[in-house]
Amino acid sequence: MTQIVGKIVDSAGFPVTGELIVTLDSPLIDTSTNPDELHVLLPHTFTITSGVLTGVDLVESQTRNITYQFSVVAIASEDAYYLSDGTEYDGPRILHTDSNWYTGTFYEAGQSQRLGVVSLDIRTPVLEFRAVVPNVASVEFASLIPTGVSRDTLPTTVRQVAELIASDADYVESLRGGPRFKGEYNASTYYQRDDAVTYAGSSWVYINADPANGQTPSLINTAYWQILAEKGEPGGTGGQDTPYDATGWNGATWAPTANAVRDVIETLAKLTDLTGFAPINNPTFTGNVNRSTIPTFGDRTSQLATTQWVGNEFATLASPTFTGNPAAPTQALSDYSNKLATTKFVQDYFNNQGGNNPLFIAYKTNDQSLSNGTNILNFNAEQVDTNAAFVPSTATFTSPISDWYEFSASVYLERTAGTQIDAAAVDIHVFSGATLLGIYRLDVAVNYTQQFLQMKGSCPIFMIASSTAQLRFDITLSGGATAQNRNTFTNYFGLTYFSAKKLIF
Repeated sequence: MTQIVGKIVDSAGFPVTGELIVTLDSPLIDTSTNPDELHVLLPHTFTITSGVLTGVDLVESQTRNITYQFSVVAIASEDAYYLSDGTEYDGPRILHTDSNWYTGTFYEAGQSQRLGVVSLDIRTPVLEFRAVVPNVASVEFASLIPTGVSRDTLPTTVRQVAELIASDADYVESLRGGPRFKGEYNASTYYQRDDAVTYAGSSWVYINADPANGQTPSLINTAYWQILAEKGEPGGTGGQDTPYDATGWNGATWAPTANAVRDVIETLAKLTDLTGFAPINNPTFTGNVNRSTIPTFGDRTSQLATTQWVGNEFATLASPTFTGNPAAPTQALSDYSNKLATTKFVQDYFNNQGGNNPLFIAYKTNDQSLSNGTNILNFNAEQVDTNAAFVPSTATFTSPISDWYEFSASVYLERTAGTQIDAAAVDIHVFSGATLLGIYRLDVAVNYTQQFLQMKGSCPIFMIASSTAQLRFDITLSGGATAQNRNTFTNYFGLTYFSAKKLIF
C-alpha cells in the first residue's frame, strides 16, 4: 500500500474541509495479499479535515499501468431559515433569549414569527485529475498532479517509462543483448534465447524462441542449443622439471625434463673434483670456516653459529654485561655464597627476617582515665607486629630471641582538674617470669602545672629470649587533681605509642 499525504488549502491559504473521492479507471488485482484482492471501479471517499488528508492508503498502480481518478470536493455548512408554512425566509432575523430565531431586527411579542433552522452542506468541486499511484511507501498528494496523465492506460512521462524498464531485471538483461552467461547448465532452470551455459566441458547458447527447461545441451539437440566452444581432446604430458632425488624419483611415472637430466649428468661428471670438499654427513673443516650470513638474533635452530653471533647473543664469563631482564635460579635463604641473588631471593630474605628481627609499633586512639599510682595503658591499635609478640591490653612485649632492642614510648596527658600534677614517670619494667630484671625510665615530670603534657623517650635494652617488657605509667596526684591519657584529637593520632625493634650490628 502507498500512503498519500498532504494538505489542501484555498486560494488565501486557509485549510479546506471536505472529501477526497478516489475511483479506479480500470479493475486492479493486488497480488501482494493472500488470496489476491480484486479492486473494482467503485469510488471511495476519504475525509479532509482542516485541509489534512488522513488515512489515504491505496494499492500502488504504477507497476500495473492503471490510473486513479482523484476528485477534491470542498464542503461548507450554511444555515437556511423557514417560516412555519415551509416558506424559505431570507429577511432580517434575531436570536431571542430563548435560543430561537425570530423575524425582524428586534423581537416583538405577538409580531415576530419563530423561524425554523436547517443546516445545509454546500459541496463545491475544486480539483479533479487522473494519476497512477507510485510504488513507494509514501507520496505527497501534490506530486501526483503534474504527471499529466489523462487516461487509464500506461504512464506517459519519460521518467515513469524509464522506471518501469529499470525495475524489470529480465527486461534490462534482454536489452543488453546476448550471449548472456548463466554459468553451469541446470535442468530445472528456464532458459531463453541468447542465454549461454557450460556443460560437459563445452559452452552452448540457447537459440529457441520459446523459454524452456529440461532441454540438455548436445550436438543433436539443435532445436534449443548451438555450441559456442567445444571441449578439445586431451593433450600430451610435459616433463617434470624436478631436481634429482633418489627417494623422490623412485617409482615415479612422469618424464623428467632435459634440464633435470642434465643436472644429474653434470653432478656425476664432477665427482672427481670433490676431493677438496667436506661431505654432508660428519664433515671435518680446516682453516678458518666462514659463513656468508649471520643467524638472526634469538635463533635457536640447528644452523651453524658464528663467533660473531655467539658474541652478540651471550655474555662473557669475565665481567659480563647483561641487557633486558636476565633471570637466575633463586638460591636457598641459607646460602650466603657469592652466587647471584635474584630480586625474589632479596624479597624472601627480608620477608623471612620478621622472625629474626622482631618489630612492633602500637598506639592509642582512645582516652584513658589515670589514677594515683601505677597505670597500665591499654593500646587499642597496632601498626605492625612481626611476631605477634606484643599484647596491647597489658602493654607487654615478649622477646622471641635474646638480643638488644631499642624501645620508644610516648604518653600524652591532660590535667582535667586541680592545679598541678605532682609527679609522673614513663618506665619499662623487664621481667623474666615473675622476676623483675630491671626498670628503665624514659621520661619524668615533677610539679607540672600546664593542662597538657607529652612525655616520651627511648632506650636500648638487652633482653633474653622469652623475657617480657611492660610499659608502665606512674602518676602522683593531690589537691583534687585528676588526669587522663588523651588521644582523641581531630586529625591527630599516635600521640601515645609504644614500639620496639631488634638492633642490628
